[in-house]
Amino acid sequence: MFRFLILLFTTCGLALPALAEPIYFISVATISKGKQTQYDSFLKAVSPIWKKHKMQVLLRSRIVDMTAVGGVQDHPHEIGVLRAASRADFKAYLSDVAYQKIKGQRLEAVDTFVVLEGVATQTAALKYLKNVPMAAIVLSTGQAKPSKVSLTIKVQLVGQVKGPISSFLKSVTAVQVHAVSYDDNPMGYMPDNKSSDGALGLVGELVR
Repeated sequence: MFRFLILLFTTCGLALPALAEPIYFISVATISKGKQTQYDSFLKAVSPIWKKHKMQVLLRSRIVDMTAVGGVQDHPHEIGVLRAASRADFKAYLSDVAYQKIKGQRLEAVDTFVVLEGVATQTAALKYLKNVPMAAIVLSTGQAKPSKVSLTIKVQLVGQVKGPISSFLKSVTAVQVHAVSYDDNPMGYMPDNKSSDGALGLVGELVR
């Protein structure tokens, strides 16, 4: 049936309809002093709204260690990864009245908040992230290090939501997330000083 539709559209000179593609959003947040509880409350309140619009939290990670190379000065407190089934679902979420009522809670709880948007080129880590205590996350301005078990996102847009945005975050081209168990060494995923590109490696405890 699908092949028939393609043949019909191409034979008649019609443009093929765009297939919905999942969109990934990586939130990079620095929490204001004394505002962690408020930030947590927003995420609890927004969760059913995300679910309503076919959006899924893949990762919420509270940073406990980091390695930076290439002059990177960023020090985020939390990293989140959210997946929307399509851009239409994401737009519906943004215009939802329930979200409009609470969105200010998060903005009041952060000093800086930046969102990286992109598409996934590898998703093997997703089946592991639900069951591990930690994640290693690498933001890179160059090529992501090859890995068989990771969530790799090719960054296409960078959005400034609140506060200054660093030159590093403006230049990030790839985000890679690795599931880390207690038996793993998360430092094995961190960027090394041999890289000529800027990179920020983060180790975070997963918040569920």
